Amino acid sequence: MNNMKICPKVLIVEDDKLIAKAMSIQFKSANFKVKIAKNGDEALDILNKWVPSAVILDILMPEKDGFEVLTEIKKTEKLKGMPVLIASNLNQEKDVLKGIKLSAAEFFVKSNMDLQEIVRKTLYYIKMSDHGRKSLEV
Repeated sequence: MNNMKICPKVLIVEDDKLIAKAMSIQFKSANFKVKIAKNGDEALDILNKWVPSAVILDILMPEKDGFEVLTEIKKTEKLKGMPVLIASNLNQEKDVLKGIKLSAAEFFVKSNMDLQEIVRKTLYYIKMSDHGRKSLEV
């Protein structure tokens, strides 16, 4: 294996400060560059200027909800192939199906969430997607 250090970038969209901080710490410990948005509007503003390797997206948020953000991401040419993983308290089948229909890569329920698993899955989806592989910084 080569000695190149990859630095994937992740945008965490989460209005709960403690969860956002915990996720940020976990991703940074795995050598990710991290930005945090506390609502959907802020997420879309960041995505206008900064294209991450992947997005971790909450659904229930002030301003635009996660489904609206996901819809915008998938309509935007430079973002549409980007892996989006949903981390939500919503665990109804209809919500999971809606996320999948909107092309979310994965749907995590926060109460069952293992942060190391989210980092591993995020890295997996980055490596599996054209967008993710192209976005890796060396």
